[in-house]
Amino acid sequence: MTLVEFEREVVAYLLNYSKQYAITPASLAACSVTGYEYTGSGYFIEFTKSDLLLEDKTWHEPVVFGRNEDVEVGFLLYTYDNSITLECHSWGEADVPVNIREMSLDVTLQ
Repeated sequence: MTLVEFEREVVAYLLNYSKQYAITPASLAACSVTGYEYTGSGYFIEFTKSDLLLEDKTWHEPVVFGRNEDVEVGFLLYTYDNSITLECHSWGEADVPVNIREMSLDVTLQ
């Protein structure tokens, strides 16, 4: 399992916002996914990037949305012990579909 395009875009937005890191979505293509959990209202995907040392932090700025005609979601990023976890959660009334990672999402910032 690898990160899909919208996940790489979201991670790059969140890490680059602080100006501490210069990450491109393409540089995240080779990340090693180490865990995935679907919760019904979203999912968590855990991965590592061995050449990136990150502080332990919850990354929530800027507010990042993913949207298509069927779903609206938000994202948070957690970094700890050189592991990275992306949370995708429902931003509307509808639950996040189990196949969301197969969908195309427009990623925008607020």
